Amino acid sequence: NLVLLLAALLPTVALLRKLAPPYIAPFLYWLLAMYAFNQVPDVFQPEPVLERIFFQVQMAATIAVLLFLQFRRKRALAAAAAQAAEEDAPVTSDSEAEAIQATQQAAPGDRRERSLQLTGYVISALLIGCVFSLLADFAGFTRLARFTSQATLNSLFAGMILFTGAQVCSSLLRLAIRLRPLNQLKMVARDGPLIEQRMTRLTVWLAVLIWVLASLDQLMLLSQIGDWLRNFFTTPLGIGQLKISLGDILRFGLILWGSVLVSRLVRYVLDQEVFSRIPLPRGIPYAISTMLNYLLLIGGVLLAIAATGISLDRFTIFASAIGVGVGFGLQSIVNNFVSGLIVLFARPIKVGDSVDLSGQSGRVQRIGIRASVLRTGAGADVIVPNSLLISNQVVNWTLTDPQRRIEVALNVGYDSDPERVMSLLTDIAKAHEDVLVSPSPNAQFIEFGSTGLQFKLYAWTANTDRLSAIRSDLLIQIHKALKRENIVLTAPG
Repeated sequence: NLVLLLAALLPTVALLRKLAPPYIAPFLYWLLAMYAFNQVPDVFQPEPVLERIFFQVQMAATIAVLLFLQFRRKRALAAAAAQAAEEDAPVTSDSEAEAIQATQQAAPGDRRERSLQLTGYVISALLIGCVFSLLADFAGFTRLARFTSQATLNSLFAGMILFTGAQVCSSLLRLAIRLRPLNQLKMVARDGPLIEQRMTRLTVWLAVLIWVLASLDQLMLLSQIGDWLRNFFTTPLGIGQLKISLGDILRFGLILWGSVLVSRLVRYVLDQEVFSRIPLPRGIPYAISTMLNYLLLIGGVLLAIAATGISLDRFTIFASAIGVGVGFGLQSIVNNFVSGLIVLFARPIKVGDSVDLSGQSGRVQRIGIRASVLRTGAGADVIVPNSLLISNQVVNWTLTDPQRRIEVALNVGYDSDPERVMSLLTDIAKAHEDVLVSPSPNAQFIEFGSTGLQFKLYAWTANTDRLSAIRSDLLIQIHKALKRENIVLTAPG
């Protein structure tokens, strides 16, 4: 075991020496020397008296080394705090870029302080274990002293090995993200740092979990704690005739939580990688993503119920009660749910469409289970039940064509040249960058009004988000052109 541990610790310290900052390296070498020193009695197996004397000297030397390391750590921490104070001094440069760069350069100082503080916690824990072992040996509790010292150091070096493994996995992950084929994925190009951060955090938490289990095993507490937790979570609780345990409830919640995470992950991959590469009609990707979300969530609920050990036959009464409820009070909810499915599959209305419904005009933001969200031009979100989208008349301006027509009506004096007015209107519309060339702008002489000649300008645009702004621009340019040509506008009549 000693040879295996040393064989694992030597590359561990070598890797940590490369991964850890320079100010951590002395602590690693001292800890490795301490561990090798503490294994001497197991190798030579001296007489009990000599072994006890050696153990006391060993613990005293270990405590002295730890105190020396703590002193070195405090000096390094004070130097790091002084350096951070200098880096956090007010920036006198007028350049905002230089100020941002100075702020980013101060981050390594903060990481250095955190690393030194974490090292201090480790040294303090070792000191407590070693002092307790030395006092226990002086008091005659030899076996307790040996057990405490071995458990403390074995737990420490298990943590070192796991920490090194986590750092290596994180480095390999960063390397894999930057190489093909992963770097060709759009979700990696867009959210690469976030994915890397989440995966690194998962790796660290797994390492911490394994370290906790290994430490409890060293203290011979793993089996006892495991038995206690097993009894605690498997003890059945009676709810009428239903017997359920805390473990069943926990399993139910974890499966539901996992179903939600899987649903989010599937929708994210579909949106970023699949739908962005496969040309599909507008509305189909949203319908597929929404239906998969429903199926995964419903499947997760059924799987969670089955995992609790409760027979689904027990839900027949509950299902009957739901049927009665649908007949009386829940029919509107079911109607809206079914209407939402019809909207998703038939696609008379899609996310992003500009619609007019019941006096409200806006863009469809979301089609949900019960209702859809309509975003008006004033910035209000209107909640529309899905049944209204099926049963009521809805004007969909962008169902088959995103183009919208702009109409501008005006009256000019009877002494104006109709052909000149129509030419001016057409030229102004053609000159606007958001007006489509095809269909081309068209100006028409409508009729002779009571106050003047009536004209209308028809122009088409695909930029429906700026419909009002485009119309406003056209009105301004028409007013300027008529004023320049001395054409008088008259009141509508």
